[in-house]
Amino acid sequence: MQRSILGAVAVLALAAAPLSAQDIAGTRAFRLGVRAGASVPVGNLAESGEEGGNASTGFNVGGSLAFAPAALPFGVRVELGYDRFGVDLDSFGAGDSGIDANWNMLSGTINATLPMGAGVGPRPYLIGGVGMYRYELKISGDDGTGGDVSFSFDDTDVGVNGGLGLRFGLGGIGSYVEARFHHVFAEESLQFVPISFGIEF
Repeated sequence: MQRSILGAVAVLALAAAPLSAQDIAGTRAFRLGVRAGASVPVGNLAESGEEGGNASTGFNVGGSLAFAPAALPFGVRVELGYDRFGVDLDSFGAGDSGIDANWNMLSGTINATLPMGAGVGPRPYLIGGVGMYRYELKISGDDGTGGDVSFSFDDTDVGVNGGLGLRFGLGGIGSYVEARFHHVFAEESLQFVPISFGIEF
């Protein structure tokens, strides 16, 4: 009996050794996350007039997969995001019309996250990365004379982003607040700042 117990312990120890090594050489943790918040247009996107995007403050939602390689001092976060902005129609003299207009931004990015501190309590971090952005300007509605207005424009370009976040615990769930600047290398560059609250599981 004693030999059987010692044999079982030995087998478990041998099985645990490669798993432990794999954990050290691999990743510490994977986290799924969701976020939402306000998105503020800046630069050309917010500029009024025929040359600007005339965008107004909107919202953002997104999902992410984050992981922290044990061998590296930073983490990696892959994200899908959607930002929607209204359009200030007053600058076109159509503020009281039945026309609806908005900007839609769909993005897929890969980002590095760099913690700035250790220990318990809230922890700030830097985040930045690169990705693809598909953007669309959509205008539709009634022109006020019984006619329909329908116009859309869309394109896809590379963009970069960078910002600052604060990670903290919330009832046993990982959570964060974050502000990031996004710059899309379109023909007329598009820039916006999502301010988000997120949770990770």
